[in-house]
Amino acid sequence: DVYKRQVVIPSGEGEIMLGGSDRAGLEDVAELLRSSGLRARVVENVEGWRWLKTLINAGINPLTALLRVRNGELLKHPELLAVARTAVEEGAEVARRLGVELPRDPVEALIEVLRATSGNKSSMLQDLEACRETEIDYINGFIASKARELGLEAPVNEVLTALVKVASRVCSP
Repeated sequence: DVYKRQVVIPSGEGEIMLGGSDRAGLEDVAELLRSSGLRARVVENVEGWRWLKTLINAGINPLTALLRVRNGELLKHPELLAVARTAVEEGAEVARRLGVELPRDPVEALIEVLRATSGNKSSMLQDLEACRETEIDYINGFIASKARELGLEAPVNEVLTALVKVASRVCSP
């Protein structure tokens, strides 16, 4: 019954990773998603995949939001790509120190996602355009906070967090 009330609206070409203790139930959900034309699979290391997604978003979302550009613009400007890469690398070091095993190289994944979604507007850009609260605290702010807890520095994530917070306070659609 609960599945009948749920709605999935695919918005990208990516794969849905499912993880948890109820593997049989997750396989059923994955099959349901696949039967709807989506790519889905059950993974053992869901925490690694969750971190990878966070790292990619940390590199893309704040820059596209602040500059009000689509994802592909980051690939056109080496300076922007360097900032995105550094945000990702800072987060990857935090993940490593926390014992999280990333399922793949996060910088390579960043580039791949930028290419695959070059025409997309990030969710953070859409939030700023609509003067909605962004998820900056849960992405770059989270990385910066965890870095501080570990005695590390994450200056790019700190600055991106601060800039997006100010941008959202002075928002005008």
